[in-house]
Amino acid sequence: MTKTRFRLNIEKRFHLYGAALFLCLAFNGCKKNEDTLGLGLYPEEDQLGLITTDTFTIYASTVSVDSVLSDDLPYALLGSYVDPVFGKASSSFSAQFQPSTATVEFGEISTLVIDSVNLSLVYLGYYGEQSLHQFTVNELSEDIYKDSLYFSNRIFSKKPTNILSQSVYLPNYTNKNIIAGEEPEQLKLKLDNEFGKRLIDQAYVSTDRDEFVELFKGINVASADVFINAQTEGNGTIWSFDLANAFSKITVYYNNDTIKSSYDFVFSEGLTKVNHFEHNYSGSDVEAALNDSSVGQTSLYMQGMSGVAIDLKAPYLSGIVSNGSVSINKAELVFTVEDGTDDDYIAERDYFLAVKTETGSFTFTVDATDSQLNAGGDLNTENEYRFLINRDLQYLVNGFVDGNDYNFGYRLMNASSGIQSARTILKGTDAGIGEVKLIVSYTPI
Repeated sequence: MTKTRFRLNIEKRFHLYGAALFLCLAFNGCKKNEDTLGLGLYPEEDQLGLITTDTFTIYASTVSVDSVLSDDLPYALLGSYVDPVFGKASSSFSAQFQPSTATVEFGEISTLVIDSVNLSLVYLGYYGEQSLHQFTVNELSEDIYKDSLYFSNRIFSKKPTNILSQSVYLPNYTNKNIIAGEEPEQLKLKLDNEFGKRLIDQAYVSTDRDEFVELFKGINVASADVFINAQTEGNGTIWSFDLANAFSKITVYYNNDTIKSSYDFVFSEGLTKVNHFEHNYSGSDVEAALNDSSVGQTSLYMQGMSGVAIDLKAPYLSGIVSNGSVSINKAELVFTVEDGTDDDYIAERDYFLAVKTETGSFTFTVDATDSQLNAGGDLNTENEYRFLINRDLQYLVNGFVDGNDYNFGYRLMNASSGIQSARTILKGTDAGIGEVKLIVSYTPI
């Protein structure tokens, strides 16, 4: 298989954005480099009374992520692929659009003839292997409201007899360097001419956005069901698109007598777009892990697009204070990518560690709330994800001393699951070399 490419160049601000959404819904911004992150623990000879241990029992399992907030995110995801370990994954999106100008001049509308209609979407990247794909474009029959929150499992009703496009296409995004002023690379799909005529007729009457989206509620762009069902293992792609780019648009080409022209309808700021995700784990290794938590002893699975996450707990942490109070010098949770599992599907480049609360919701660890501390999560050169939980663990052990047990566990998750399609296979809790590990250095006080 061709080496999978994943080229989104996502800025850290979008990971902060994703984490903030995660917190808001209960289920990394500015980071200051900290030289100690990921390095060896303090040698005992350099720290009087320092105790270091990495033998904590850890329970971990793969869990399904029901849905994530997916409206008005930076990117739209489209496509489908069949992973030999994770099964089928697909993404579609729905988006509102409006006339590109406040006024229009079409000439004599009664003689206007539509030549063609194109949907253009500016590429940002892809995950998988680019191959022949079949896309459908449908007109929505259900309103999308700007002030509402929409999740990735939300599907809007479509006009059943109004398929605007059903195109077999071979995308070929090359990620070439674009010189300023040049058109970026785009996926272009032909739409129905009658749809273009209705768009022009309405823009001729009024370009008011509210009036327009009342009549044209938006479009849904998806992989065709018949194509998804026929896909075979190891094939397919999820592409990402920038709808905010001026070249992402619906263009109607028309002629009026002898004059040929065109008019654009755009996915403007102030309008709403929503990503929709579907997963079918039937018969896959991930399905086995979801049905049997003991699989977590050997393998653990992570997947974006509201796929799967990892819940874990070190149940015997209170043993640290069995002889009295302690000061936590350093605590790290370490996860390691399973050898050879990112050859065809590149592992996600960073993850987010959340702490479980008494109510079952999730929030930031204490360490992650400190903007001056690099709490970790980036994939390092050793194929590890390391997370500092110094302060979080200190909070827990202080609770043990006071007779309170706040140790409800953690969740490893993709903070940008609404715009990320990558997946990762991690070594389990009893995998031997590279197993999930909690390493703690502390001093009795």
